[in-house]
Amino acid sequence: NLRPIIPVDCPPVLRAVIEQCWAMHPEKRPDFWQIVKVFEKFESSLALDGTLKLVRDSTCSDHKKGLRNWIQKLSSVHSEELSTPMPMPMPKPKFS
Repeated sequence: NLRPIIPVDCPPVLRAVIEQCWAMHPEKRPDFWQIVKVFEKFESSLALDGTLKLVRDSTCSDHKKGLRNWIQKLSSVHSEELSTPMPMPMPKPKFS
């Protein structure tokens, strides 16, 4: 269970993602699609103001709690998306 040291200057929200991925119990770890959504949120935040303001509170435990709640909300949205039938893909044009 050795883990690399997270640098002191690592943003707390990024630290929270890393630590969630390291959870001892696999069911507590985020799915890959959830990690992708988190990083998309980071990308949007960075593009807006150059910061990672995903969670407003300043303590690491608050970041973990807020991020975990946000990821849990993603799970319910994702399961709804999976139950919605996907439209049929457009056929590729044929060139002769």
